[in-house]
Amino acid sequence: MYIEKLIKYPFPEWANVFTDVNKLIVEPYCICYQYNVTQNGYGPYGFLTDIAQKIISLTFNELYFFDSTINSLKKCENINKDGMYFYGENSENKKIMSEVYNCNNIILKNKLREKKGLPLISLPSNPVLLDLYEDNLYRSEKVNELIKHGCGFIISDFYMPESGKTLIVFKPELWDKIVLIFEKEKVLFVELDSFNLLKAW
Repeated sequence: MYIEKLIKYPFPEWANVFTDVNKLIVEPYCICYQYNVTQNGYGPYGFLTDIAQKIISLTFNELYFFDSTINSLKKCENINKDGMYFYGENSENKKIMSEVYNCNNIILKNKLREKKGLPLISLPSNPVLLDLYEDNLYRSEKVNELIKHGCGFIISDFYMPESGKTLIVFKPELWDKIVLIFEKEKVLFVELDSFNLLKAW
């Protein structure tokens, strides 16, 4: 009989995601999903089954993907791309979104003003999501700002041959919340001490 697993493990030291993971004020952890798992613990990874999709949609409601290429937040239903996602209806998330929209409006206005030879409007001082990356890595100080503000956010990454689509989480209590909500589903909740304990697929 095949089974499905939601797996939690510590953020691996080798994962090149942040400018300095040791400077993060909260220790992140990872969540991945494994399905069609055999008795030996082998099976493909990914949030692809009905139960996995249910976990995503109910845990991460009001989901927005931050598209850093155009500095914009896009509402979405699933976590399909690698990157940063905001979830939940809280005032801090709304402030961050408002910052992004206001910043984009000023950038657009400045393009028009520049063409007309008018003085440019000053951008707000250091919006959190502006310059989020440095050399394709998340700037640790920016991630810390989001944590301090109490924002609901996760980072989606992809690891192989183990873990596949992986969610990097910053709220310690979120795992317990997921287990409580979905304990009656046909899924096993597994906590591992290391990424190295995952079976390759």
